[in-house]
Parts: sequence; structure tokens; C-alpha cells
Amino acid sequence: MITPDDKLEIQSLIEEQSRKEFGKRIGDTPTEALQLVNKKYVDGKTFGGIVDASGNPQTPFPIGWTSTKTATGEYTVTHNLNRLTYTVVVTPSGSSAGTDNVAWTIPTQNLNTFTVSFVQSNVPATSINTNFNFILVL
Repeated sequence: MITPDDKLEIQSLIEEQSRKEFGKRIGDTPTEALQLVNKKYVDGKTFGGIVDASGNPQTPFPIGWTSTKTATGEYTVTHNLNRLTYTVVVTPSGSSAGTDNVAWTIPTQNLNTFTVSFVQSNVPATSINTNFNFILVL
């Protein structure tokens, strides 16, 4: 079982290795980094994608994976990894993410799906649709 400390260590190692390996090739935006992931510049155990506010997958997106919006502010990404031991990092993007104090959680992570939920973190918290980027690491 991966502990929260393990997740932080994995994230730190990925960031460190990315700086060493890619140098100036990694752009300042998550989209540019995800394009590198899907071109196999990262080992075969790292995947990334972009989902729009309607739940549609955008380029880049792993082949054979799908995404859907299941409710306001809730999205499910379906993959074909058939395992529970993976880490997902999510970054909301777009105009709502930059101006509306968006918070997010990953309430479910199953063998072939994970769910991401977004809320506008004002009081009271309200579900909000937003574009987002994700990176999944085995």
C-alpha cells in the first residue's frame, strides 16, 4: 500500500528526474509536459491527459482511455491498467480554475477508473465544472 509519504517521495523523484532529463524541453504549462509524457519521453509507467469541462478527452490522451462527466464537477477517467497501485496528480485549468478558488479530490480509485471531483471552495462549497490535466504514475 502506498502511503502519503510514498506519494510525496514519488512526486519529488518525478520532478527531480524531469529536471535532469528534460531540461528546457519541458514547457511551463502542464499541457506541454503532458505532450512529452505521451511521446514516451518518460518511462512506460507514466501517463497523462487533458479533460475538458464537458468531460471529453483532449489531446494528448492515452490511447484506449476514456473520460466522462458524471455530475456537475465530477469526472471519471477509465483506463486499462487493471491495478490499484497507482498515483494520480490533478491540476485544474482554464478560466474557472484560475479565478474561482477551485479545490479537488480523487474520491475513488479503482482497478480501471478514477474519479475526480471539483468544488469552488467558497463558503458554502459548490461543485464546479472545469478543464483539468492529470498525470498517472504506476
